[in-house]
Amino acid sequence: SIVLNGSIPKLVYGANTITNATLKVDTQDKALLYSFIVDDIQNNQIQLPHTSITGKVEKNLVDYILQLKDAKDVERYLIAGTLKATYGNNEVSLGPDNLLLNYESWKIAQDNLIRIGAKGIYIDNFELSKDGSNIKIQSETDNQNAPIAIDFKDFDINTITSFVEKKDLQLSGKINGNATVKNITKTPLFTSDLNIENFTFKKDTVGNISIKVNNAIANQYDAKVAITGQGNQVNLEGFYKANESRFDMNLDIDKLNLKSIQGFTLDNITESTGFLTGNFKITGNTTQPKVIGELQFNEIGFKATQLNAKFKSLNDKITFTENAILFDTFTIKDEKDNDLVINGAINSSNFSNFGFDLSIDADNFQAVNSEAKDNDLYYGQLFLDNHLKVSGTIDNPIVEGNIKINKDT
Repeated sequence: SIVLNGSIPKLVYGANTITNATLKVDTQDKALLYSFIVDDIQNNQIQLPHTSITGKVEKNLVDYILQLKDAKDVERYLIAGTLKATYGNNEVSLGPDNLLLNYESWKIAQDNLIRIGAKGIYIDNFELSKDGSNIKIQSETDNQNAPIAIDFKDFDINTITSFVEKKDLQLSGKINGNATVKNITKTPLFTSDLNIENFTFKKDTVGNISIKVNNAIANQYDAKVAITGQGNQVNLEGFYKANESRFDMNLDIDKLNLKSIQGFTLDNITESTGFLTGNFKITGNTTQPKVIGELQFNEIGFKATQLNAKFKSLNDKITFTENAILFDTFTIKDEKDNDLVINGAINSSNFSNFGFDLSIDADNFQAVNSEAKDNDLYYGQLFLDNHLKVSGTIDNPIVEGNIKINKDT
C-alpha cells in the first residue's frame, strides 16, 4: 500500500507562484487513487485558479478528471479520459461525457485517440463540435510519423486559450480553413489555408488574418499572409527553404493602425493614435536575418503607462539597411509640443548584440507625468533638457552627456 498526504501552502519559483496545493495518494482494491488540487497557479502571462486533477491508476490504465473553476468557483473546464501505456506508447483518450470547454458543453468522437511514442504522434477521430463550430485533427495514415491534418469551422481561439490565459489577455477570433503539420517531433513544418476573423488580443481587434502556406516545391514553403479590416492592410509574401533555414520575404505595410496592435505592448502604452506604413525586404536565414526597408510613422501618438506621459506627432521614419537601423532627426513631441530628437544608428548586422551610435537631445521635455498609482517607485512631473551620446552595445552600453532637471519638475 501507498499513502501520501502533502501540501504546498505557497511556492514561488521565478515569476511562477503556486498557492495552496494538496496532493493525496492512497490504495484501494488494488488501484492507486490520486488527487492533486491547487487553489492558484500563475505567472505574468497565465493563471489557473482552482485546478484539480483526480483519478486512479490500475492495470497500466490511468483514469483522469481535470477540472478548472474560475475565480467565482464556477466550473469552466471539465475534461475526463484515460491514459494507457501499451507497447512502448502512451495513448490518451478524452471521454465523450460531460466535456466542458470555456463554460460550454462540447461533443467528441467516442473512439478518439492520441498515441505518443518514440516513432512520433498518431491522432485518430479527434473531432470536437458544438453548435456548428468544429475542429477535427486526424493523422493522414496509420503511421505515427504521418502528417497531421487539422480542419477548422467557425472555431473560436478563445475556446482553447481561455484554459490558461489571464483575464486581461483575451485572445479571440474565429478560425476557418485547414492546415497540415509535418515532422512534428523534430522541426515542425506546416501548410495551411486559414482565415481568422476579427482576431483580437487584449480587447484590441487587429483585423482579419489570412494565412496561406503551400509546399508545391520540395523543401520550399511559399507563404501569403494578409491582415485586413479595421482600416488595416498588411501583406507578407515569400518563401522559406526548410533544408537551408533560408527565407526571402516581402513585407508591405499599406496601413497598420497603432491601436490595432496596442495590446501586444502588454499595457505599456495606451490611448494609441495614428498609423504605420512601410516596405521591407526580409532575407537571410534564422541565425543571420537581413531586413532592408523603411518604417514610416504617421501622426503616431500614445501614453506611456508607467510614466503617464503622452507623446505625440511622430511623423518621421526609421530606415533599415543591411547593417544598421538609422534615425534621421526622429522627433517625438510631449503634450506641450516640446521635442525630443534622436539621430544616429543602431548596428544590427547580426541582430544579436546591437551596437549604438546615437545622440538624444531634448529641451524642457516632459518625460514623466504620473502619480503613485501609476508607478510607486517614481512619480511626479519631470521636465528636462538632455544632450546625450549613446554608444557601446546592448550588453555594454555607454551613455555620456548631461541632463538638466528644469524648474517645473
